[in-house]
Parts: sequence; structure tokens; C-alpha cells
Amino acid sequence: MAKLNNIKGLALKLRLTRIQLMLFRAGQAFWPVFVIISAYLAAALFGALEPLSPSFIALIALAILISMAVFIWIGTRKYHLPSAKEAFDSLDRTDPIRPLSGLTDRPVRLDPDALELWQRHLAELKKAAARLRLPSLAAHWRQLDPFDLRFIIPAIFAFGLIWTGASGADRMARALAPDYGHLIGADQVRIEAWATPPDYTGKPPVFLMPGMSGQGAFKSVEIPEGSQITLRATAASAPVLRLRTERHTKKHRFKATPDGAYEVNAVIEADTTVSVHWWGERASGLIGMIPDAPPRIAFTQMPALGANDRTEFAWEFSDDYGVTELELAMRLVTPHPAAPDEERRIPLELDTVRTTESGADMAIDLTRQAWAGLEVEVQLLARDGAGQEARTETHIFRLPEKLLLNPLARAAQDIRVTVLREPRPYQATWPINRLEMAPQDIQKAHAMLEAVSFAPEYFTRAPDLYLGLTTAQAMLDNARSSEDARKVDSLLWAIALKAEYGSAADALGVLLAAKQALERALRDGA
Repeated sequence: MAKLNNIKGLALKLRLTRIQLMLFRAGQAFWPVFVIISAYLAAALFGALEPLSPSFIALIALAILISMAVFIWIGTRKYHLPSAKEAFDSLDRTDPIRPLSGLTDRPVRLDPDALELWQRHLAELKKAAARLRLPSLAAHWRQLDPFDLRFIIPAIFAFGLIWTGASGADRMARALAPDYGHLIGADQVRIEAWATPPDYTGKPPVFLMPGMSGQGAFKSVEIPEGSQITLRATAASAPVLRLRTERHTKKHRFKATPDGAYEVNAVIEADTTVSVHWWGERASGLIGMIPDAPPRIAFTQMPALGANDRTEFAWEFSDDYGVTELELAMRLVTPHPAAPDEERRIPLELDTVRTTESGADMAIDLTRQAWAGLEVEVQLLARDGAGQEARTETHIFRLPEKLLLNPLARAAQDIRVTVLREPRPYQATWPINRLEMAPQDIQKAHAMLEAVSFAPEYFTRAPDLYLGLTTAQAMLDNARSSEDARKVDSLLWAIALKAEYGSAADALGVLLAAKQALERALRDGA
């Protein structure tokens, strides 16, 4: 074989000869498959299947598929791969002198006188081997395909695709992948779909597919972010819902309902391609999402101290679906070292529900706040129904504190804010000696109460004030947490007002409550 390896181009000719043999034998084995699929696709290409019902097309495709499977099985048993020797012999037979076989011959006896003649013989054979041409299988192909269908059919398809354009390609694609679900009752599948926007938007539900049966498309709509789509299907088994976005695809299986139907819910958080599958795609469509913009809010009048120790300020805000919560947020300019990020919020009343755009002014009493008398950073915070927040610019403001002249009233207020301003938690909770586990300022407040309540005859003749102070002291004794300790707030505030104003404190409280009720009634249109 060394002599053959030296012949230029022979290896390539042997490979190409073997490929020719492989193609011909494949044609012999699978010729019925080629004819069947070509006839079926040609009929689809030129629209012969279009008038037929989907179930009949699926039945034809199933029959074609079964027949092709049978012929492929028969062809696989008939087909055998050509060997390298068969390719060698086929190429060698293209020349009557069989140069390849001659080059593999060996002389029986090396006669010195005939050696020169043998060398010239080999040289001639090599020249003949180099001139070999690939074998022609035309006669064999003509016997297998007397009508030249292997050339005519591709030409027909080329002409058909040019003539029909994209519609022809779509027809063949549908013919290759028909809807087999029509053979098992897909025509009876009924689908209802609707989208329910979040409650805070105030938008009504939108029907996406009202009771369409079989193949269909969802109504092209845009719905608010966070809307829930509900799909209800009547089918023999549970369909599957597919939600495809740019990032991922999710599948949700319908669940059976008591009335024998199937239902599924999903939340739309991005532009989503929705499709329902039951032995094929039954419905599909693109549902757009309308993003929920965050609210906007700004001060129109910065907080300032007004009449009667009330803090006055004004604002304006807007949101696409409405602001649901409004709060005044405060941070200490000089925060406690143990809680540098502590923030306290005061809820503010909105005039109407789901206000989308509004401006208002307000005067509120902040003298009871724990940080009364301290400088704070004030912001207004608006929150919409989706939980998105917006803040105003920061304004530094000293919170007003109530002017108390009575020493006992001032002492009760000092004890109260000492407890309320303590941000540190209890170290542990013990059944006894709980005060030892309390934070430092709560222990300090307890000591202040002990000092104030010692020898009450020297500072008050009102037994209710003394009892209030001892009750506050007992509450700190028994507190298990900072939340428990802060429960003295109302009691110490009442003691401070009682000590400062006497019985007028009760009347003042009633008057203020009546005033607030009147303001609320007028605002609500009473």
C-alpha cells in the first residue's frame, strides 16, 4: 500500500467514492421515505391541506408518521455501510487495466533481467491510477429513480417557496408539526382569562379571553404592575400555563375546581408572553405591564412653630395610582451613640382615600414626642399602594416642648423622656432583679422616681400624683423589655399635666378631643 500512498489525490478519490456509495445505498434503503415525505410537504406547500379540518390534517400526519416509521425500520435493516475495500474496487473498476489492483501485485520471482521491465510496468500503473475518475452511478440511480425525482422534487420546492413566500414555509411547518390535540378533543377546550389590577390602583378587571374555545389569542392589553391574571379552562385534564419574560420562563399547572373545571392564578411583574398548553398550544398572547411609578412629595412650607405650641407645615404630592400613607419622619441631629440610625415616624391623616395629587397644610402638636426640645432632621414620607416610598428634602428643626413651671411636672417630664429616649435593649429577662438587666437610662429614670417620690409631704398634697409616681416606679421594676418600660409614657405625661394645670387638665383634654372630632367631621363633609 506504500505505493498507493504516493499517488497524488488517490486518498481523496477513495473517500469521495465511498461517500457516493453511501448516498446511493441510503437512497436504495430509504427511497419510499423520501417519496412519501416529499409528496406530503409538496401538498402542504401548495395549500392542498388548507381546506381540511385540523383534526383531519393531524390524522393524515399521524398516518404519514407511522408509514415513515415502518419504511425507516425496513430501510435500516436493508442498509449497510460500504467498506473501504468496496470503495477501492469501485474506483479501480473505472479503468479496464485495474491499476490499483495491479499496484498491489507482487512478482512471483525477481529475475534480474526482468526487474527493469517490472519497474516500468509499475510506473505505467501509477500514471493510470493518478488518472482515475470517480465512478459514475448514474445507471444505478436511473434504475432506482427512472423519473429523476431526486432532481425534480427539489426544483418543485424551490419554485413553490419562491411563489408562496413565507406562507409556504409556514404551511410546511404546520404540516410537520400539526396539532395532534384535535384528535383527542382539543376543540372542546374552553378558556376564560381576565386580569385583576391591585386594589390600590382602583382599576376594574380586564377580560383577556372570554370563553374562547380551541386555538386562540389573548387580547392585547397593558395592565398595571402586580396585576393578577386568572385563567379558567374546561378540559379533560389539567392544562399548563407558561409565562415567558426576557429573563425566565415559568410554568404553572392548572388546579381542579369543585365544579370540574381547572383554574390558575399568576402575578404579572413584567412584559409577559402568556400561553396555555394542552396537547399543544391552545391560546397565547403578549400582555404588557404598566410600571408603577414611585410617588413624589415636597414641602411647600417648611416646619415652623406656630400658635399654641403647634408645628405648622405644608406639602404637595402626586402618584399615578394614589398615595396611601403619609408620615413625618424624624432623626436626631446628634443621635444617641447606641442608635445612630434611629428614625421615628408620625402618621399623618390623608384627606381622601387614594389621593393621586394633592396639597395640604397641617398644624400638629409635637410637644409630647420623646425628642421634644431637641434638634431633629425632618422629612415627609409618602408611600403608595405598591409600598414605594418618596421623601422630601431634609429640614433641621427644633421640636417644641411644653412649657412646664411646676417642679413636679418638670420632673415627671424629665423622667418620661429619659425612658423614651433610651434606645438600648434589656440585657436579659430574669424573674427577679429585672431592673439590673435594664439599660442605663431606664435605671436612671427609676432612681429619679425614687428621689421624687421620697417624702411626698414636702412636694405635693395630691395623693393621686404620689400614687401615680409609685405606680410608674413599680412598672419599671417589673418591666421585662424596653417596650414594657415605655408604657409609663402616658402615666407620667398625665402626672405632668395634672401637676401643672390641676383639674383643668381634664377639661383641656376633653376640649382638645372635641376640637379634633369637629375638624375631622368638617373635613369628611359632615
